[in-house]
Amino acid sequence: MCLFERFSQKPKQKFIFVHVPKCGGTSVEKLIKKSKAYKCSESEFEPNIKFRHAVNTLNKKELLNDRNKPSYDSIIQTIFLYKLQCGTPVLFGHFPVSKSLVNSYIEEYDFVTLLREPCERWISNYIYSQIRDSQKGKRKKPQSLKQELLNYISSQEAAVQGSIYSYYFGNGNLETNSGIKVDQAISTLEKFKIVGFLDELSDFTNNLASYLNISKIYLRELHERRTIELIDPIGYSFKDYKAIFNDGILSKIEAICQPDIEVFQACREQRLNLR
Repeated sequence: MCLFERFSQKPKQKFIFVHVPKCGGTSVEKLIKKSKAYKCSESEFEPNIKFRHAVNTLNKKELLNDRNKPSYDSIIQTIFLYKLQCGTPVLFGHFPVSKSLVNSYIEEYDFVTLLREPCERWISNYIYSQIRDSQKGKRKKPQSLKQELLNYISSQEAAVQGSIYSYYFGNGNLETNSGIKVDQAISTLEKFKIVGFLDELSDFTNNLASYLNISKIYLRELHERRTIELIDPIGYSFKDYKAIFNDGILSKIEAICQPDIEVFQACREQRLNLR
């Protein structure tokens, strides 16, 4: 059973899927596209690659001065709000949502998301990011994968990735999140129609199918953006990366992910209370 599956209430005609990176959201988006529950012309899937290219083009000095250069996050948030104002029936993507935003549109939209155990999400995101940087030529072969990881663990970015739920469901601020922001995230998620968990995909997909009034979504169709299949040009395999996450490092990651763990556990507990 997923969290907050308020099926006793009539589903709204519009819904938003908030896609937290490395939580299986890409698979969910593909499945809903396949379901044809909504016409593609009425849906908006965040165009990640093309959109990032557009932002990079805007950031060229000959087009905008340094003061007016937009960030990817600021533009995607602006477009998201514009699409909400236009009444776009179905929205999918990396859209941070605050409690105030959800309260403003909850009469018109249902909100859906999928969460993953925070340490697993952090590790998956780290490996994926390292391989992608290698593919883009942004990363040279390190003398030690373990030392490279330890250096990253002490960085601000590592802390941000440990509080990503507070970013997506709190105030949309990419900083190390305080307890207040964690509480904001939990409060926002309480407003969602469906909050599922990646390690309980069967429950999530069955309830999503019920909500959308479509045929059962089969798990065999689910496939993550498989980090394990990515090719690292500098010569490391997925097993090489996984091998560096020993007990000592995992304890450090768990400490970093405490904000997300608090949000995740609160959602788990709320789900149990609804059973």
